[in-house]
Amino acid sequence: WLEAQGLAPAAVRYDPSFFNEIRMIKTAPEIELMRSAALKNERAMLAAVAALAEGAHWEEIETVYMTEMARQGGRGVYCICGVGGLPAGEVRRGEPVLFDALGQFRRYHGDFGRSAVLGEPNAEHRRRFRALRNGWEAILPMIRPGVRYSELAERALQAVRRSGFPEFRYVTPHGLGLEHTDDPKPLGVQLGTKPDQVLEPGMVINVDMPYTEIGWGSLHLEDTALVTADGHELLTSADLDLRCVPG
Repeated sequence: WLEAQGLAPAAVRYDPSFFNEIRMIKTAPEIELMRSAALKNERAMLAAVAALAEGAHWEEIETVYMTEMARQGGRGVYCICGVGGLPAGEVRRGEPVLFDALGQFRRYHGDFGRSAVLGEPNAEHRRRFRALRNGWEAILPMIRPGVRYSELAERALQAVRRSGFPEFRYVTPHGLGLEHTDDPKPLGVQLGTKPDQVLEPGMVINVDMPYTEIGWGSLHLEDTALVTADGHELLTSADLDLRCVPG
């Protein structure tokens, strides 16, 4: 049929990553939708953080997030607190809590993460969080065209460890858009594996920096960035501070 249309010689191949590759660079209308999704998701997650109360179960906290997303015309996908959930199954004063929220607005995703505590953090909590923040701040100047995912991950990892948090081990940059991980998905590789993308103008990415220690608690920092011609623009607006909820 292609030859009959004057397109000879033509070849046809199966490429499941094709649409993911196209979607890596966002159009102007897509970027506006992602701005909205990012801010709605951020507001909903911060509302959930403010709902921390001693003895509360995670389902109660997540319900606050889901309700706020719906109130804004979006849809919550999840709001999680780390591997294994809360260490004691309920919120405890002074315990580090990871917040990682994924939501949708008109099919485009917002993805946002912060660290929180009910009451006052102890010295170890503050030390580890400062190191995590140092890692995020170390990569901000690197979010620009020509930089690879692997370079962002390595810089953040080394900065956190040099700042006195040697246990930290997990940094994951990923694309964001119509899917949570909006990157090409090669066939024949382990689930979740993605190419080591080179940043280009118009890409929207997140950098995940979670940490969970069973019995201690969890930490996280994550924001959404639009790669521009000469750097980046954050689509989220909240500061990087540790969120301390009075109570």
